[in-house]
Amino acid sequence: MPILHLLLLIIVCAAGTTVAQTTQPVRQIEILAMGDWGTGGENQRIMAAALAEYAGRQAVPVAALLTAGDNFYNHMTGIDDPAWLERFEKMYDPVRLAFPFHATLGNHDYEEDEWKVQLAYAKANPQSRFKLPSQWYRLDLPVETPIITILMLDSNKSRMSDEMWAGQMRWITEQLSSPRNAKWTIAVAHHPLFSNGAHGDNGVLQREWAALFAETSLDMYVCGHDHDLQHLELENYPVTLMLCGGGGATIRKMVGNKRGPFSKMSYGFAHLTITDDLLRVRLLNEKLDVLHEFTRDHQKKVNIVSTSPSDVATPRTVESITRGDDRKREAATTQSK
Repeated sequence: MPILHLLLLIIVCAAGTTVAQTTQPVRQIEILAMGDWGTGGENQRIMAAALAEYAGRQAVPVAALLTAGDNFYNHMTGIDDPAWLERFEKMYDPVRLAFPFHATLGNHDYEEDEWKVQLAYAKANPQSRFKLPSQWYRLDLPVETPIITILMLDSNKSRMSDEMWAGQMRWITEQLSSPRNAKWTIAVAHHPLFSNGAHGDNGVLQREWAALFAETSLDMYVCGHDHDLQHLELENYPVTLMLCGGGGATIRKMVGNKRGPFSKMSYGFAHLTITDDLLRVRLLNEKLDVLHEFTRDHQKKVNIVSTSPSDVATPRTVESITRGDDRKREAATTQSK
């Protein structure tokens, strides 16, 4: 081999070695999300078992679970109520689900001042996986060098004083307007802004939050309240909308189907895989079938990886509008088994 060619080969090989040595490993964090879960009934147990099985399969350990509210439908009498063990600590496998459950508050969590009991329990039991430091708060994950910032919000305006709601609005505006080190920012709360489900759109939150989220480059809004699974992308609205209200309460039929790309009456949860460059979401049912999967990049481009047929809308009926109390129906179902 001529000396000149040999020198060129050495230079190319050395350059390749340098590139390989300086390439940074891909950072990745895994998060689960679910809402409308704390019935204490059979469907919650089924979902808890599914979560444990799924988390146990993951090559990269799950870092956290985000709850979209309605954490407990049955009233807890206090922080020493034995139901804490049955409905949460034992319900969710402490070995395979050994990560924090970061909670937000739903409308059922405000009944009989249940939210105060939940706050008190989290404060008195810092070792518990149930985390609720305040009615609204911020998470940065991982803590040291965050990939994602998560704003855990309280959407229960009708249950809050005007001063309390105004205080949260100031906090949200400040958080979203300030520089953030994380690559992604999402918000989690109970009520949807837009929904194909039984409760439908929430005009109050659309007026209060929708424009603010869009103007401050929020990437995704995660919620529950409607007991189903949805992924909505609205024309001229840059925020991805994801609903995961199938955590254990009685599921309900869809009343709309004109917005997509996906909405289905199903139990289930969401799995978020977050890297510096890509946000990947899978919506799974209680059998751990992936019903819908999509990605979102920093250019706000959403790509549907795989999906299944959305449900056809079912017209509203008197029974669907006056649903009664889901807790009573869940209890009756459980007792009959």
